[in-house]
Amino acid sequence: MRWLLVLVLAFAMAGCGTTPEPIPTPEHMPAPVVCDLNQGITKPEPEPVRPTGDYTQRHVSDYVARLHRWGSRGWEKLASARQRNERCKEKHEPNTAESEGEDQ
Repeated sequence: MRWLLVLVLAFAMAGCGTTPEPIPTPEHMPAPVVCDLNQGITKPEPEPVRPTGDYTQRHVSDYVARLHRWGSRGWEKLASARQRNERCKEKHEPNTAESEGEDQ
């Protein structure tokens, strides 16, 4: 019984004597860059108020024109945010064009 205990302890202690392989260090990666947007770009605008009650075709056409302006401003803000993001990426990721070619 003692020999069995000694044998089990010897196997258990043999595992403690080994060291794990070192974890490989990753290649140098650039620090993440967060490009913020102007508050005006991200601030939502209220949707135009729909005409209610007794309204004329003039009220409807005014509403449609306001709705169109509201939607156009939203798309302009989105385009501005995309352009700002692209400029930020170009500024902080000099190898963007090379890395995009590799993915394809």
